[in-house]
Amino acid sequence: MLVKFYKLLSKNISIVKRVEYREDINILRALAVISVVLYHAGFKFIPGGWLGVDIFFVISGFLISNIIISELNEKKFSFKNFYRKRVRRIIPALFSTLLITIPLAWNYLYPTALLNYGKSLLSSVFFYSNYYFNTIDFYNSEPSKFFPLLHTWSLAIEEQFYLILPGMLFVLWKYLRNLTFPIVTFLLFVSIYLNTTTGTGEKFYLFEYRAWELLLGVITMIISFSFKIKYGRITGFILIIFSVCYFDDLLIIQTEPKLLANLGAVLILLSSDNNSVIKSKMKQPLLLINRIGLISYSMYLLHQPLFAFSRIYFRKNMVQESLVITFLLLLALFIVSNLQYELIEKVFLQKNKLTINYIYALFPILFFSLYALNNDGVTPKYKAAYENVEVYFNQDQRGGIDLEECKSVDSLTYCTIGNKNLPSIVLIGDSHITTLSNYLYKNIDFKKYNLILFQHQGCPFFLNDLKSSRASCGNKSSAKILRDQITKDSIVIYGGRFTRYFTNEDFNSNFGIVEDNIAKSTELLNDVGVTLKYISENSSLGILIYPIPELGFQPLEYILENNIKENLYYDRAYWDAYSKEVNEFFDEFNFKNLKKVRSDEIFCNNIIVNKCTIYYQKSIYYWDNNHLTFDGAKLLGDEIFNIINSL
Repeated sequence: MLVKFYKLLSKNISIVKRVEYREDINILRALAVISVVLYHAGFKFIPGGWLGVDIFFVISGFLISNIIISELNEKKFSFKNFYRKRVRRIIPALFSTLLITIPLAWNYLYPTALLNYGKSLLSSVFFYSNYYFNTIDFYNSEPSKFFPLLHTWSLAIEEQFYLILPGMLFVLWKYLRNLTFPIVTFLLFVSIYLNTTTGTGEKFYLFEYRAWELLLGVITMIISFSFKIKYGRITGFILIIFSVCYFDDLLIIQTEPKLLANLGAVLILLSSDNNSVIKSKMKQPLLLINRIGLISYSMYLLHQPLFAFSRIYFRKNMVQESLVITFLLLLALFIVSNLQYELIEKVFLQKNKLTINYIYALFPILFFSLYALNNDGVTPKYKAAYENVEVYFNQDQRGGIDLEECKSVDSLTYCTIGNKNLPSIVLIGDSHITTLSNYLYKNIDFKKYNLILFQHQGCPFFLNDLKSSRASCGNKSSAKILRDQITKDSIVIYGGRFTRYFTNEDFNSNFGIVEDNIAKSTELLNDVGVTLKYISENSSLGILIYPIPELGFQPLEYILENNIKENLYYDRAYWDAYSKEVNEFFDEFNFKNLKKVRSDEIFCNNIIVNKCTIYYQKSIYYWDNNHLTFDGAKLLGDEIFNIINSL
């Protein structure tokens, strides 16, 4: 029976006809964009809202393939007409959005952010922004929520699909019509297979890892002409709502959540339910949802710039986001999206010909992109102050070691440098010790030591079975690798952002507060204690780095905005109150062979008494609210070398 069904689908390509307007697809669009918008707005009840983008991919694959194949069957398909319609559908609203962001970027973005904006502006116009954003190291740049055009990566993937799909379907329809379904199915599974063979962030942005979702829409469209699912719509919406409310950022590059959410979309697209049933029973509640579905493209385009520039403004003016502010932003988004739909989208969709207006809009976009790139993002407003801080925007001041220097490396966690037969200095930690690793690398005596680095961004590393696994990057295999590297002649340096992981509270100084989404772990201190005990018993020396004092604001931005030339600090009492519980816990450790480096004494007492120092005598010690510059890492590294050299 399956064979007969498969043969039927293989021949089904010839009976595909144009799908009429379906209210359920419009509602599906609305659900997808609402999920994405609420997720980016920061609502905790929808931690998997990013799955809305995956649903958009399935819808796009379904509708675009239907347009192409139905017109091929009617012998009226034209590449020229297809791309002309795509341009009218996509370009006007996109260009309108980009033009709106330019004056905001000029007024609110600092040099590095403006440079990144200029690059993203250019990549958005030419639909390669997914590849551009794949190159961004978000630990050494603005957090993603401050990138106004980050969301254009998904639009780029769709446009790349639109470039490939018409030619592919045309060739298949003309020469291998009955093989269209199996060939598309094969390509879908190739894309899914690629997802299973990589664990890196590439599969979030790159086309080859996302193609299966668009192809799933194509296959669903072909199947829909021979197979319908009764009550599929209800089941589909339940699956989607469950997915966006259950999954979270920890699974954002995994395939399984996408499969479940997209299965929900497929069930809706294959549903045999009568639209009139929905209309009669839910007409009033669906009026708003239908409208959101209608304006979903403009809403998607505008939501990220609105949230990003609002957050940049709030951060600059030390305004705390609140529920009231968030609701006002959502209301503004709905209003502006409606205006753009009525004044831009709708107007251009009703035109039959392309006009020179597209070219006129392109000029200011290209001009501003090239201006930002040519001036490294420095506008006249910040030119004078930028000279004092320019060096601290460079990779040398905020980056770790070049992984090409590693003799053996796991790109996520593990790197060894030097002669493996020599005693090892093992550095274990998170992004807080990134620049420290670079300082050690540049100053270590490789005639005496081998350097081993175990680092992971955003979470602590443990050597044992974990109780606080949700807040840890460790696992049994990586912990075993690490334990195998620690020998009786090893020196092990261990540190991390332990206070933040333990409390799950953002640090607040008199300068303000920077929000950071990190999972809380009340068991963390216990795991740190067990790890330190292991280090003490299995190495020649363990060095514990106390949590590095944080700031509660972005220092380089503050220095630029206020043109500060030297000396910036805050009262130590703020940090002492925040770190008290963790520091007291560490104070109690009396393991043999364990030395302690009090980061708070280095930064909050030794430079200026009882002041946590950020900027002193032309040296800036932090490049963001919690990460050290190379100059800051030097203060920490020198203390570590004093301990090592005293052996």
